[in-house]
Amino acid sequence: MRKYGVSIVFLLLAVISACFISQVKVNYNLQNYLPKDSEVTQGIELYQEEFGDTSTALLAFDESSVSTALSIKQEILALDNVAKVVYIDDYLNEVTFQILLSNMSALEQATAISSMNNLLAMGMSYPDAFMTIVGYMPSEYQSQFNSIHDTFISDNEMLFQVIFSTNSSDPRTMVAVNDIRSLLENDGYTPAFGGSAISSMSTRDMIESEVLIITLICVPLILGLLLVFSRSFFDIVIFAIVIGISIIINLGTNAILPDISFITSSMAIVLQIAISLDYVIFMINAYHQERRNGLETEAAIQNAKKKAKKPIIASALTTGVSFLALIFMRFTIGFDIGIVFAKAILISLLSTIILLPQLIRLFSRQLDKTTKPHKELFKGTVTAKLHKFRYAFMALLIVVLGASLYFQTKTEYTYGASSFAGSEGTEYYQEMSYINDTFGETNPMTILMPIDDSSELSVYQALLGMDYVSNVQAGIYYKSVITDPATLAMVTQGFYSQDYALIQFNLDSAVEGDQAFGYYEDIHTTLTDLGVEQFYILGETAIAYNIKEVVSVDYNLVLILAVVAVMAIIFITFKNLFMPILLPLVIVTSVFFTMTMLYFLSGEMVFLANLIVSAILLGVTIDYAILLSKSYMESRLQLEKTESIRIAIKSSAPSVITSAMLFSISGLVISIFSSIPTISQIGLIIAVGAITSLFYVLIILPQLLTIFDKWIIRSNIKRNP
Repeated sequence: MRKYGVSIVFLLLAVISACFISQVKVNYNLQNYLPKDSEVTQGIELYQEEFGDTSTALLAFDESSVSTALSIKQEILALDNVAKVVYIDDYLNEVTFQILLSNMSALEQATAISSMNNLLAMGMSYPDAFMTIVGYMPSEYQSQFNSIHDTFISDNEMLFQVIFSTNSSDPRTMVAVNDIRSLLENDGYTPAFGGSAISSMSTRDMIESEVLIITLICVPLILGLLLVFSRSFFDIVIFAIVIGISIIINLGTNAILPDISFITSSMAIVLQIAISLDYVIFMINAYHQERRNGLETEAAIQNAKKKAKKPIIASALTTGVSFLALIFMRFTIGFDIGIVFAKAILISLLSTIILLPQLIRLFSRQLDKTTKPHKELFKGTVTAKLHKFRYAFMALLIVVLGASLYFQTKTEYTYGASSFAGSEGTEYYQEMSYINDTFGETNPMTILMPIDDSSELSVYQALLGMDYVSNVQAGIYYKSVITDPATLAMVTQGFYSQDYALIQFNLDSAVEGDQAFGYYEDIHTTLTDLGVEQFYILGETAIAYNIKEVVSVDYNLVLILAVVAVMAIIFITFKNLFMPILLPLVIVTSVFFTMTMLYFLSGEMVFLANLIVSAILLGVTIDYAILLSKSYMESRLQLEKTESIRIAIKSSAPSVITSAMLFSISGLVISIFSSIPTISQIGLIIAVGAITSLFYVLIILPQLLTIFDKWIIRSNIKRNP
């Protein structure tokens, strides 16, 4: 029983953890990760307290009759959890007509009323009759009402704005959307949905379906690669057991967290495989080497543990601290990612050190029987031939670092929800593109402010004077033109709570970008200049702008913390003052070079992907540099530098190449099969970055080690006799 004790304990932990995987909550709302003291977070919380926790969707469908569209609106309003449907009749109605009449002479009023009655008697809908009458009025009236008309009607298409009484992550919202879709499809329509509520639902659906696909494709590819590079055919069985148990325990223990982000959820399995397989490879290869040296199974296990333990722990520490650096982000999605993956590394490390030796002991016969003939694939001769170009490689490193830093400042980034909606080819992308092409881009915004008629009127008038703002709606407007208290209360009920007022408008721009952010800043400055003491600007542009302000600072903080932590671990590992400078310099340059290449390929990057992957790549690929440099310095105690480099490459290249290829394949699969731009770009950066780092470690780093050989030797703190 004692022989199987460790295996049984890990198996029980895996079974218990598996039971909790379904209990893990996944968060799809980026705004939840903004700091609690940010303006937009406070505004959203206040809005929910005053007006309820709602969500919004756009709905376009093929219909040419306003009367029919009005009937469909009533059917949608009858569905559960639909709070409101905004359509042209909310703007062109009896109240608006009375306001219009108030600006006419008595004769004009009589004519307009008579015309309206006649048109309605002919069966025309109220909005249609309204627009017919407007057609005979002066151009300034026509322009205003034509803009409203074009917002909701385009040839044979209608547009609704559907407001749900539940938030976008509530399952009841999804049910309501599906009910609306079924209602229209049953009547022969082809509906197209868009907006924040649909984006969140689409992201959730895509992740739930794509995680399984990515895992099913990635795992066989990784196992196939391991089968080629492993020293025994049975190795992959042990790989699968150790990594499988580690993944299940990590996924199940996520249940102790309030929730995890959809980014973490989508990459948890594949990235844990790619990152933590290194530890298993190091340990099992060390065992095979000891067996090849003639040791018996138990002695080989003990020697392998002794030799591999320190490199494995150093590798886990460098990767772990890079993830933990993310927890210091004010944009707390970093805390989520950092904790989950640092936990994954710790679990994988413990599984490798404790469980793996036990499995090797249990399956030693199978390992011996399936051992492959030893072949020396890497002799280090290529790098030796490049030695004469070593100063050219150093110059290349400096030039690449400078150029990469320059182009980092030129890269255009996206920050908000547009980075997380479906990419081209997905249903969400196609339907949202259709709505934008038909009705133009809509970017609804809301200003939330305390009730104060004087301040509200000033803000309303200021917005009307901005040429990039349209469809301004505010209760103060109706207060100025409606005298009947009952009618006024009915019309303005959606604009006021007990203490706060809403002003709603459309920003004539994309959701994010320099133009949208410039408009946001201009509106913010205007409200401040008007002396409005408390106000909140809400909308997707506001969220993206606030994310930008937070993560721009987070990027520098995370990178500095990760580099400093890695430098400290390198110093402890090597007991050398120069290596903590040289190795991070090489890896940071390879990371920046990766980002620069992707800048030229795509022209636009997701800032969050850039930030997260910079830390991941630094932590993971620094292991390659540590492994090669450690071997070099050990050989250097007895051999001259050129021969030491050859031996270092010969001994470390198999592990480095295997690890880099596994990491790259994992990233590539994520990039190809994820429909979410941010996650796809994270995968692409990982795929390219792993190969780039491989080149820098196996080609450039050896040249730098020989160039700075004297500095390295003189920087040793613990000298060897």
